[in-house]
Amino acid sequence: MKLWEAGAQQEYLTALMMDLLRLFEKLQKDCQKSLTTLCDIEAAKACAVASLSLMEFSPFPGGKEENLNTDTDVVGDTESRQVYNSLVTSRRNLTSVRTEIVRSAKAI
Repeated sequence: MKLWEAGAQQEYLTALMMDLLRLFEKLQKDCQKSLTTLCDIEAAKACAVASLSLMEFSPFPGGKEENLNTDTDVVGDTESRQVYNSLVTSRRNLTSVRTEIVRSAKAI
């Protein structure tokens, strides 16, 4: 990570993935508690989906992505990709890559 340029796409996407993985970690822990019922699992899933919906157009509040100092405008991306698992290249706009990652995580 020391070789990455500050505020570059690699650093930004790594922070996004850390936030996503933290949400999935919380979901997994909530579902693996002892004496968990199906209602508890549904509530944990609904909470995770709501958190992912928050992340669609802006960073998760209090997450790593929000703490980054970037000049990239993430809010207001209107690009809607129909195929979530398409090839991501370095030539694509950072905002569209970010939106695609969050939407594909939400589709799981």
